[in-house]
Amino acid sequence: MKLYKCGKEIVIHPTMLKFLGKGFNGKVYIYNNEALKILHKCCNDLSLENCKKLSDIETKRILLPKSYLLDCNGLLRAYTTELINDNNNIQLYQLSKTEFINELCEIEKELKLLSENCVYINDWYTKNFMYDGMFRFVDPGAYSVSKIKKNNYSNMSNHNNIKFRNFIFHDIILLKFYKGNLFDSQMFNYLKYQYNELGCNTISQYVEATMDNNDNLFQYTKKKANFD
Repeated sequence: MKLYKCGKEIVIHPTMLKFLGKGFNGKVYIYNNEALKILHKCCNDLSLENCKKLSDIETKRILLPKSYLLDCNGLLRAYTTELINDNNNIQLYQLSKTEFINELCEIEKELKLLSENCVYINDWYTKNFMYDGMFRFVDPGAYSVSKIKKNNYSNMSNHNNIKFRNFIFHDIILLKFYKGNLFDSQMFNYLKYQYNELGCNTISQYVEATMDNNDNLFQYTKKKANFD
């Protein structure tokens, strides 16, 4: 496969790639110690313009494109992101209250940066989340960049914080105990109701208000899954 990076031709042979996974808009491989996402030819979820904008934003936890590769027609064909090798869910659920809130706050800082750059996050599910000592969200192909900046920060910030809140409620708390259970939707609605009743604006505020100081994340999620 011939691709072009910064005007230079790069030949990527299949033997140079190690398959990692696939999604709706492409397949991901290990290539030169990075994650390389090769987009399906019919994919138009991420434009070259937006990929360029995302690659200019510096984040550590919400992984964005580091570089992008074009085909011979100058169309976006692939992009690279940081490669995350470890994913330790056991260690994740051993986090103390302080450690958990710190992780939430770090993501919220990056969400603020994305909102300031008019980026809407989407497609945050368990398959896009990893824990290697810090929260990581991979595969930014479904993110969108708004062209409307004026008076739009509040809407973007609210959208992004709600997406993150819903991920924590559903994929970190409820799926631990209610995976595939129809009861899950009732629990999810209860957590959102409690969040609003407490007047929270971010998920870190909610956890600060509802998590016992001596609990780890496993103990906390078990209590929340039982309406505690």
